[in-house]
Amino acid sequence: MRILLAAAAELDLMLGVFDVVKAFTQSVMPEILFVDQPTGFEVPGKVCRLNMALEGTKQAAHLWQQNLNQFMEGFGFKRSLADPCLYVYRENETMLMCAVHVDDLLCAYNAQSQYEVFWLEFKKRFRATRSESVDTYLGMELHRDWEKRKITLTQSVYIEKLFT
Repeated sequence: MRILLAAAAELDLMLGVFDVVKAFTQSVMPEILFVDQPTGFEVPGKVCRLNMALEGTKQAAHLWQQNLNQFMEGFGFKRSLADPCLYVYRENETMLMCAVHVDDLLCAYNAQSQYEVFWLEFKKRFRATRSESVDTYLGMELHRDWEKRKITLTQSVYIEKLFT
C-alpha cells in the first residue's frame, strides 16, 4: 500500500478503492468437501457438499487469493516480485496499480477510461463496491497535497476512539 501511495503521489495518479463483499465465499471449491448440515435444516441420513468456499474453512482465504490472482493476471496485471500484494497494469501510456489487503483493493491510475473498464470487468466477476473519494483506507485517513506531490496517512480518528 505504501509503495502504491508513494507512486501515486509522485506520478499524480488518481486513487480509487474497491471493497469485495464476502470475498471468501466467492470462490469455487476445487475439491470435494462435505460438512454437517446446519442446525435447523437437518435431513436424516444426509450431509452437505460445499460448492463454494465457506468462511471459516481452512481453504477459504487461499482460494480467494488464487481466485483474485487469476482474475488480475487474466486482465493483464503483472504481480510484483517484491510485494505479491501489488499488481501493475501497463499498456502504452496507461498505468493502473492495485494494492490488495485481503478483500480491499486500493487502485492508483492515470487513465479514467481504463480504470472504468477494469471496474466493469471486476464487478462482473466479484460482488464489490467502489469508492471514488479516498479519504480513508483500512481505518487510516489519507490527506493529499497535489501541489507538493505528497500523501500523508494519519490515524487520528482511531486514536480518538481509543480515548473516548
